[in-house]
Amino acid sequence: MKSIRSAVTCSSGTRYAPETDTLWLALSNATVSCTTTATTVTVSLQAIGSVRVAVFLQEKMVMDFVYTDETKIISISCPSESAQQIQICKLSEPHYGILGVSALICDGGTCSPLPPAPHHLAFIGDSITCGYGIDAASPEEPFSIATEHAAKSYAAQTAKLLHADAHILSYSGFGVYSGFPEESCKNETDLLPLVYEAAGFYHYQPEAVILYLGTNDSAYLHLFPEKGAAFQAAYAAFLQKLRSEFPTAFLVCMLGMSSDLDAAPFIRNAVAAAQQQDNRLALCDVRSIVGTDFGANHHPGATTQRNAAKLLADLLRKHLPF
Repeated sequence: MKSIRSAVTCSSGTRYAPETDTLWLALSNATVSCTTTATTVTVSLQAIGSVRVAVFLQEKMVMDFVYTDETKIISISCPSESAQQIQICKLSEPHYGILGVSALICDGGTCSPLPPAPHHLAFIGDSITCGYGIDAASPEEPFSIATEHAAKSYAAQTAKLLHADAHILSYSGFGVYSGFPEESCKNETDLLPLVYEAAGFYHYQPEAVILYLGTNDSAYLHLFPEKGAAFQAAYAAFLQKLRSEFPTAFLVCMLGMSSDLDAAPFIRNAVAAAQQQDNRLALCDVRSIVGTDFGANHHPGATTQRNAAKLLADLLRKHLPF
């Protein structure tokens, strides 16, 4: 049995542990993919914490499950005689758990890596970027990992439209200046810039970086509107940091898919000020496509996420050679 790393293609951000021949997936929509001629592919999946995992065969979901702190061995049946593509996708966000993939066995054939994607995108965001609650039956339904579906998020769908891989750093409840406020207090713990520093995100060099933050800050600004200037300064500082670490990337700041009205004018101001010296920066306001479909806790539903992806993809095509 050859090393799993030599048999598959991994999304960026995947970590390899050679001592156990395991690939560790933490980020939303992190994937392990291969082309196989086998009749059955068996693989071991280990959850640390709670994860939602999907298996796709020829881009069709054939398995979908949630599990916590256990190891599963799954068998994927490949009935066609021609080569087929298999993808294992972590649908849940890193906050709740990570997924280990190992012990890949191909019965009656071989597994080989897919060619690398021709384009590369990076996304930084909160629950909207995670695909929070997309599969919930009602907007009143509370959050569950079983309804989080990162592959249906605007981020993953934009990447698919542009034939790109997606490096998605996203955490529900996180903000730039304040995470979602607890007991009407500023949340200084759940800040994406702090996670960004620890994630080593800058090692990935994409063609475009898409920033969608402000929804949770907006909840704080709704309580303390006098903090708008402080939020704008924090947003501008993070934007400047992204530009310094991705000097050639096109930057996009998104807003409008959810309840970010209190933060929106300050995001616009920060972007407009930065554009005075940066002609590779754009604002993508998606309010025009927000529908009446909602996921858990009134988060954007699948249709709204899909329409936002189309708008973002169109904007990126105007500025980059996709």
